[in-house]
Amino acid sequence: MPIQTQFPTTFMMQISNQTPIVWLLRDEFSANESAPIMSPRASSLLIDQTPTREFSISDQRATTVMTANDFTIPYLRSGQVTRMRGLTLGARMHIAGGFPTLGWHNTAVPPGSTNVENGIIFLSTSIRARNTNSDPTIETGLTDTEMQVILVQLETGCDILLKSATDFPTWTHVWRGQEFSSNPYAMYIPHSNGRWIDNFSIAEVISWSPESVNITTPTSDTMHFATTNGEHAIRFNVPVAPISGQRIGVKFRIQDVNNYCFAYIERNSGNTTWDLNVNVIEGGIAGTPTALSTNINPAVDAIKVRTNGESVHVLYRHSGTTWVPSTVQNISELSNERSIAAYADAGALFDLQSIPRTSLHYAVLEEFDLLKA
Repeated sequence: MPIQTQFPTTFMMQISNQTPIVWLLRDEFSANESAPIMSPRASSLLIDQTPTREFSISDQRATTVMTANDFTIPYLRSGQVTRMRGLTLGARMHIAGGFPTLGWHNTAVPPGSTNVENGIIFLSTSIRARNTNSDPTIETGLTDTEMQVILVQLETGCDILLKSATDFPTWTHVWRGQEFSSNPYAMYIPHSNGRWIDNFSIAEVISWSPESVNITTPTSDTMHFATTNGEHAIRFNVPVAPISGQRIGVKFRIQDVNNYCFAYIERNSGNTTWDLNVNVIEGGIAGTPTALSTNINPAVDAIKVRTNGESVHVLYRHSGTTWVPSTVQNISELSNERSIAAYADAGALFDLQSIPRTSLHYAVLEEFDLLKA
């Protein structure tokens, strides 16, 4: 199928005091229909289903009618779209039970349970971000059974934002993936019986730039005003000939040069591997580092720190595609500070970013707020 650059219905919705969004596809499943539902739909949404794995429509929801779990069929998808920053996929989903997935996929057919690109998968009370070759758990302890999901494309990867009645009462940024750059398809894979989706929508959100810090070539140990709660990441190249004790990472919750938190890789004492640590420095005195992971993949190329109150979640990436999470830490020190800095005493630094967990910038997404409908 050729790359789809236009959709059948295009209209613009102006949000008060915000940049407009341009709807390109919006299917509200407004007319009841018995399984199997027709494909393609008037919205241009395509449905793939079989007699034992189908969709029906009632109460303005497309609901699965399945006799067995399946990661490959049925599914809903758009045509292929041209990747662009701000192109947004949104829907409301039933997330209790099964493994429902929404994402920007790299092919017109589901890839099964692995290698889902630019998406999110729900596991009843937890959430995983689906990236190339990895699906790190990014949220746990969920209580809501339905969720609003937004996936905003970037030049590579996408931003994932959520809203729900209790767990995420305002639009909340939970993950930025940057491991995928092809022209994708918007796709929903329900996986199990009784899962539903409504208001499957694609829109162009003009001027999507939520970063509070976005520096392509940061200077080591230069402080930048960022955000208290959010996602702070640095990409880097490790040195070709490393020396024991060398460190590369991101400082966060910086109060001043003597008070900050630090997530970093360090070359071990035998100069054989890199270890991942997090530490708190107060009054210029470093505490005992918390060892998050030892003997990590030597192709390590990025560190990400996700902060939410006293919760600190550190992940590292290797080989340009695979995120490896560590155990979430409870760090109460300096939790109200918001500055960050990249740090390296060896190697090269790239792409220092900080993205707020909640922000007035996300008000542009209010037209996707379907819980109020």
